Amino acid sequence: MVEKHRELARVYEDIRRGRWGSSIRGLIAAAGGAGFPLDLEELRVFAERIGERRYAICPDWIVSCIALVGRGYPHASLLDPQAGLGSLAAPLARKLHAKRVVAVCRRSEEYRVAPLLNTDAGIEWVQSDPVRYLEEIDEQFDLIATCLAPCDPGADDVLSAAIAHLRDEGTAVVLLEEEPEIRAIADRLARLKLHVDSLLSIPGGLVVIARKRPADRLFVGEMGPDQSSQDILAKNILLRRSGKAPELGVLLDAPTDQGVREVILQQSIEERGRDGGFEVVAFRSIAREMHAYTPDAGFPAREDAVYLPRAAALPVVRSVHETAVPERYVQVVLDPAVSAAYVARFFTTPLGDDLLRLYELASVRRSYLAMLADAPFLLPPPDVRKRVLEVAVSLQQARSRLDSLDADLWTHPFAAESIGKEIAGWVREDEFERWMESLPFPIASILWAYRAETSDEHCVDHLFNLFEALGEFIALLMLSALGPLCVERGVDLLEDNPYFRDSYRYATFRAWNVLGRRLAHHTRSLLSRPATRSVCLAQFGNPDLAFLDMIASKRLFAVLDEAADLRNLWKAHGGSVGPGEHTGRRKALEDCLQRVQAIIGERFDTVQLLAPETSSYHEGIFCYDAQSLTGSRMTFRRVKVETAVPMDSRKIYLLSKGQKKPVEILPLLKIMEVPEVPARACYFYNRIEGEQVRWISYHFEGEAEVLRPDGEVIDVLSSLGLIEQEREG
Repeated sequence: MVEKHRELARVYEDIRRGRWGSSIRGLIAAAGGAGFPLDLEELRVFAERIGERRYAICPDWIVSCIALVGRGYPHASLLDPQAGLGSLAAPLARKLHAKRVVAVCRRSEEYRVAPLLNTDAGIEWVQSDPVRYLEEIDEQFDLIATCLAPCDPGADDVLSAAIAHLRDEGTAVVLLEEEPEIRAIADRLARLKLHVDSLLSIPGGLVVIARKRPADRLFVGEMGPDQSSQDILAKNILLRRSGKAPELGVLLDAPTDQGVREVILQQSIEERGRDGGFEVVAFRSIAREMHAYTPDAGFPAREDAVYLPRAAALPVVRSVHETAVPERYVQVVLDPAVSAAYVARFFTTPLGDDLLRLYELASVRRSYLAMLADAPFLLPPPDVRKRVLEVAVSLQQARSRLDSLDADLWTHPFAAESIGKEIAGWVREDEFERWMESLPFPIASILWAYRAETSDEHCVDHLFNLFEALGEFIALLMLSALGPLCVERGVDLLEDNPYFRDSYRYATFRAWNVLGRRLAHHTRSLLSRPATRSVCLAQFGNPDLAFLDMIASKRLFAVLDEAADLRNLWKAHGGSVGPGEHTGRRKALEDCLQRVQAIIGERFDTVQLLAPETSSYHEGIFCYDAQSLTGSRMTFRRVKVETAVPMDSRKIYLLSKGQKKPVEILPLLKIMEVPEVPARACYFYNRIEGEQVRWISYHFEGEAEVLRPDGEVIDVLSSLGLIEQEREG
């Protein structure tokens, strides 16, 4: 698939400056002239790349979810009045086994190409103006499914003409490439004599399900590519019940002025807040004044103020002088009983970050100040807030004193003895081990081997193992989350770098660092753009932003590159190494380790690496007994977790705390049984040797390397474009 995307990109480059122009129709014409076969999936990828209409080529996972819902209603006959290239009508007809399907193509080139792209759909293709065609027929249909282009002045005329041919018990499914508020959608369809049944959020748009008869309550949810989530969502729609997680269904008594994503996010925030003991209050109840920035006067001088950003990517600040873009902020003067210090600090937490995202979504439809007055905020009881601030002050004083001592140490080196005595009561000897035990087992187990060693030479070996494993592990976390998105969008993870193309067949420390840096750059890029921020967070399972910042940190990969440079340098020197040299090397690597510890900190406390075991299922939620792969010992703590999707007991997952959508870790990291020993150990992918895969364990000396056939690994690397050739045979 990746190779076909490269070929598609080459064709596009040929036409970009040619007579066809940068469009889907241009690509079809150019590819046809070059004898290059295209299918709907490749056209969809191309459409995303050039920024053409998002759902001009409808993704198959959306069609699959629509089909799951459609099976619950009559669906023997299907009409798409604006079929385009047939990317919705054709696959939907196949999945529903519809007996009668009519697809209307407005343009002659679509009418010519659509049957060629959908040869087995059994569709009657019609080339005509949709309204004119529909006025001339008297046929009735069970299901109308179509995609409406944004800002199309004739869209409602087409939809109205189509609805005239909808049976009384029929269903209309409309894809909107925009996200209007729920009430606006309901009013728009009411004018066409339809009632909204369900609204499902999709990236950059909505799927609207409507019928001629009103439902008792309006269903809103979030549609995604995961098959099990689709099954649960479809069942909840048909049974008219709320989901265990807001994205799996929220029932509304009446249309609201919010958008679908707002409803789902607010429901999630309020549920998590109440579970944590917070009270949900309206922001106006804690604010005395709110002010927008004016170019002439700026903000009024006020005490007890915080400054909230209009864009969630910006930080909340206590002073207007802390930001270079005051025009992108609003000033909120708080009730002194609440404490501006508490509110500002709360917005740095995962719940606070979600609140900022909610405010940003809501401000699209209303002025920020008007929105904020009605927006929710989460408060613990006053005595808890007071104690939190007291402890926070103590921590800040401790940090300030430590900073002062650090400066004194380097300015007055002969004071080291007295400074050491002062901090002895602050820093426990087991602080490093506490940090080590908070890390995922694949990393913590190597640190334990290092800590248990007394030989400088062996410590150097363990530390090199640590840095190489950490580089592969961090890259693997990002690859597991973003790999499917990169393949879907035709992103070449390595571009055309000839040195690293196919290097993952024999992966090296440097190669993992290169991949990790590229994925980190891609992660930061997605997070920095409002249009892709939510997509990126969803791919990673909606983790704490501080965790994402850590794994995508430039500083982290700078340290890993430094360690790789040291290994290459010391290997190049060759020859025997004396005890003094080993000691110097150990100190150099321990300096790298200290910087890695400072960067990682406690970020892994917000996620769990899981090996699922037994499970039960109830009302759309999977309840698992799982092993938490945390700490340095192979005897793992067992935990109970709830997820919205099933997990395979043969695989490893990353689950963010407070979330229900785990990220499946690609099978380049495994906890494997080693019958020859016998024992279990953690193994990292090392290289491909013929039809077999070599695995390496950095903590288990009993069988440090294992060579086994593993077609799944080869297929995964090939599908991601990390090795050049597919597995043979």
